[in-house]
Amino acid sequence: MAWISIHYKVLARQQFGALPLRSAIDLTTCLTHDVEQALNQGMTASLLTLDVKGAFDAVLPGRLIRRLREQGWPTNLVLWIASFATGRSVQIQLNGEIGPPTDIICGLPQGSPVSGILFMLYIASLFRLGNPRNRFSYADDAADLAISPSLATNCQALLNSLQEALNWGAAEGITFTSDKYKLLHFSQHKADQDPTCTPSHINETASKALTMANALRSLGNTI
Repeated sequence: MAWISIHYKVLARQQFGALPLRSAIDLTTCLTHDVEQALNQGMTASLLTLDVKGAFDAVLPGRLIRRLREQGWPTNLVLWIASFATGRSVQIQLNGEIGPPTDIICGLPQGSPVSGILFMLYIASLFRLGNPRNRFSYADDAADLAISPSLATNCQALLNSLQEALNWGAAEGITFTSDKYKLLHFSQHKADQDPTCTPSHINETASKALTMANALRSLGNTI
């Protein structure tokens, strides 16, 4: 399925992870190339990273089957995946006592070789939105890249892109972990080094990082 997804372009070119010939090194190389090219042209680049909340656990079997049918997968394979993703149950064992079976109505099994590619197919349409070239993915982690003459313009573009992703998620039953948003700026302009030009959410992130650094420094004095 992974090979077919690449060969027939079912997945976007910028989706990586659980795929042959698409490693994390390839992904970072693509991103580094785009950022360095922007800087060489006197532009600025900004990267916003997102994390799909729950990942495998968030997959709804009905929507997964619909997505696979829309992508044109053979009926016999779709039926097999429907059987794989439904009819599962779990029991909890504690102190020798086994609880009653509980039906699992959503999610894909962790550790299964097929769960990774099924999840990537499940969220594939997210990376067809807007400008696909500026969207990157590694498994359940996503990123949007904005390039322009100014950081302010980048921030507005990323804000629009984020809203587009949130709207897509609301329609598809997928949410993103808000406390895992990260924003990185790449610029060689001296004006961008002025803290007053930094968006407020970056100041908040920097403040958290400083608090963590101080905490680690205090631990360094402990025996």
